[in-house]
Amino acid sequence: QPRPWAERPPVDPALVVEKASREPFTEANDVPLFPGLPPTAPVQRQPTPREVPPEGQVLEQRPAVNPTQPPAFPGQTRAVAVRTATPIEERVVASGLSHPWSLAFLPDGRMLVTEKSGTLRIVTPQGAVSAPVGNVPPVLFAGDCGLLAVLVDTDFATNRLIYLSFVGYRPKGHALMVVRGRLSDDDGAIEGITQLLTLPAHTGINHYAGGMVLGHDGTLYLGTSEWISDETRIAAQLPASPMGKILRINRDGSIPHDNPYVNVSGAEPR
Repeated sequence: QPRPWAERPPVDPALVVEKASREPFTEANDVPLFPGLPPTAPVQRQPTPREVPPEGQVLEQRPAVNPTQPPAFPGQTRAVAVRTATPIEERVVASGLSHPWSLAFLPDGRMLVTEKSGTLRIVTPQGAVSAPVGNVPPVLFAGDCGLLAVLVDTDFATNRLIYLSFVGYRPKGHALMVVRGRLSDDDGAIEGITQLLTLPAHTGINHYAGGMVLGHDGTLYLGTSEWISDETRIAAQLPASPMGKILRINRDGSIPHDNPYVNVSGAEPR
């Protein structure tokens, strides 16, 4: 059933500086959603240009999407078109997936692929698509929310660990989360899921980020966002908030001792 929409709720100032945690995901809830911008917002939807302008001319020439948000300086959003001579080969490996969002290669060349609607699948180099991998946490699929990034542990050959980022449920809304689990020997399910990171919960559906990488230093990096609203985007500028940041955690979810703000009073240590 479609989720109910709510009027834009007031934002508690404490939410903007709420810290990240490792609180667990819950089952789906019925907390009403709101779309991030009020219906009266002066947003102008513009069709995508069909033709790319000649090299050196301004690439984006459409009117501003939101006239109330001017550029920081003249020309900020008017980069010129650049053509490259690098050859690109495009080949369809698999089709019929539901909003594929991320992929990670297994050691044997197969790919773990997330479907934003909430399913994890394995795709072979020949294009065969597996049945859904079991035990994926419940996700909210709406707007920018869903099952997002997947990573394969650098020691997968011996530990079979994988990582997922997704927008999961909390008692008062939903939040960007990261979990780790073991891919079963038969590739059919995720076993022993551990909650590594939980961002503050919200009720909006826009701007959740969720991209992840494993660094050369063995730690996990996660991109977070600011929920799009005027009241919350200031969080990106506040060291006390995990929102609108690049967070860094160890692969077991602990906080690295050499993180930049780990010893700064009041700051988000991740």
